[in-house]
Amino acid sequence: MNKPTLTIGIPTYNHGHFLKECLACVTGQFAGQGIFDRVEIVVSDNGSIDNTADVVREYQKRFSNIRYSRNERNLEFDRNVDAVLSMARGQFCWTLSSNEYLKPGSIAFVLSAIEQNRDAAFLCISNRREDIGKSELRRFANGSQWLKDMGLFGGQISQCVFNMEYLPSERAKYYDNFWIHLSLFWEAAIRHPVVLLPCLFALPDVVPVCKWAWDRGGGQNLMTYVYLKKNVEGLLRLGYTYEVVDPIVSGLAKGLPRMVASARLCGLPIEWNRFFLLVREFYRYPLYLLASLVIFVVPVMALRMVKKYS
Repeated sequence: MNKPTLTIGIPTYNHGHFLKECLACVTGQFAGQGIFDRVEIVVSDNGSIDNTADVVREYQKRFSNIRYSRNERNLEFDRNVDAVLSMARGQFCWTLSSNEYLKPGSIAFVLSAIEQNRDAAFLCISNRREDIGKSELRRFANGSQWLKDMGLFGGQISQCVFNMEYLPSERAKYYDNFWIHLSLFWEAAIRHPVVLLPCLFALPDVVPVCKWAWDRGGGQNLMTYVYLKKNVEGLLRLGYTYEVVDPIVSGLAKGLPRMVASARLCGLPIEWNRFFLLVREFYRYPLYLLASLVIFVVPVMALRMVKKYS
């Protein structure tokens, strides 16, 4: 097989029931327009114990452009995302969540966008319902212009299409920060264009409850929020300016009370180490910090009542 234009990289863990439909949406677009010869699929299985391997094998029998690798143990999110990037042979790599479903024609649209924007470091696919059915592309000069105009938009892994030519080679520094895809995007795009594509996903009518937020005693969503702030502050070391970074950090501080309330409702226990974590990370924003600390110690029953009647 010649080097493909596009790798669709799917990191997955115990998502066999979702992965089957995801692969059906992707492979169903291989007919016509020479798409099969320009696209490959790579699946990195993070040590699943369900039927993930069987699902992939069934599709491999029909499609020779699917490769599969299984980690002996769960390497956590960041390392598994890096695994699909390392497996990719394409000139661009679209990191697609295994529970994401594509609308018909999506792959052809991405391939066309790539041909028009070979110099772009990153293509971001909108996940906003109002962008479904649109066809225009919006181009940004570099990561700074993107952050000024779009802020943190593009934070879901399925929105990311990386130009492998500009993908940083030293990626291990972003392990265990929960946001390796955003970190790589921002580093790659500091001096190169970014392109925004319309929504190509088949969005559900009702957004399902995020079970992931309940992981690790309800603290997973709070920890990812804190690490997101750290990653944004780290942009200064990459060469982004304070004028670009500070408004985003301030926005995260403003959203902290809501995030703490969400984490408490998801089961986050009252523990001193988390209390001091909030103080250490957000002391520069005393008003938002104080509100967050009050919410942190309020009984969950009271938060549920507020949520019910607000």
